[in-house]
Amino acid sequence: MTSLRLAALLTALTAAPLFADDAPLAEQIRSAIQKSIPYIEQDGEKWIKVKKCNSCHMIPFMVWSLHEAELRGIGVNSKRLAELDAWSVQDTVPKDPSKKPPAGSETEAQLLIIRAGYGGRIDETFQKILDRVVTAQQENGQWEAGGQLPTQKRPKRETEEVSTMWSLLALHSVDEAAKQRPKLEEAAAKWLSSSELAQKKSAKSAEWFTMRLLLEVKRGDENAIAQARTELVALQREDGGWGWLTGSESDALATGPAIYALTQSGLTGSDEPVRRAVKFLLNTQLDDGTWRVESTRARDKGEVKPTSVYWGTTWAAIGLCQLLPVQEKAKVARAD
Repeated sequence: MTSLRLAALLTALTAAPLFADDAPLAEQIRSAIQKSIPYIEQDGEKWIKVKKCNSCHMIPFMVWSLHEAELRGIGVNSKRLAELDAWSVQDTVPKDPSKKPPAGSETEAQLLIIRAGYGGRIDETFQKILDRVVTAQQENGQWEAGGQLPTQKRPKRETEEVSTMWSLLALHSVDEAAKQRPKLEEAAAKWLSSSELAQKKSAKSAEWFTMRLLLEVKRGDENAIAQARTELVALQREDGGWGWLTGSESDALATGPAIYALTQSGLTGSDEPVRRAVKFLLNTQLDDGTWRVESTRARDKGEVKPTSVYWGTTWAAIGLCQLLPVQEKAKVARAD
């Protein structure tokens, strides 16, 4: 059954197409997203078959991008998407509660955000996932970065701050976290504000600025939103994109999230930063539907890796979807 939250989302997004004044550009956007779907579906399935791993840079973004496309009436395998909703959560629930879970709760946070965004129930399984995010907070207020994230080519502290913001974003997205959120956020905010990154805005990755904007949108302070948006836009490069590292070439892994955050903060396709970013993605998509993205890991030394290409392509699809209206009759796949 479609939830009230989803109904509100449909009403809001069908009311004002973001490119109502530019139908040809809207069609280019739709075509680019559709072109990426076979790759997203097929390579995501390969990951599941070979790795059997619900990695934060693969499965959550596979599910997220396919849901976004489906809401816009773009062809996806809806039956399989419903199955993926269920599969994506099975490995996140500890089979042995007595064992200490691994560090990092980015995957759980992202799955909660996706679930809330598409009206799915926070059932027993998702309550366990929410509990995992809550209990993963450290005594100092932060959430640790998990998996290979600490090996990224930026300071470890910055990666940990991004992971912390993902968890906070999840807590703001799920109504069931309302009672726990104030205490958790107070501790996290104290830890975040103590860093030089917050005081001097000296983060090395566009992701840090993007996550900060998304979090301010959830908090609802218009002045803070405007400031965070200005700082993110200031990092936009001449070609219209953002680089994952602020001094690197533009890529989809930074530009897709930037479009998503800017539109969540109130900008539309009529605003120049968004329009320029969209055109960058349209101009750089490859024939196979992907975008070229260098690995974020330091040891890869700028090589283009399949996982970074997948991560960037799913984010590009998510970002571009924000410029198309949701179709009221779109079939929304979910595992309720």
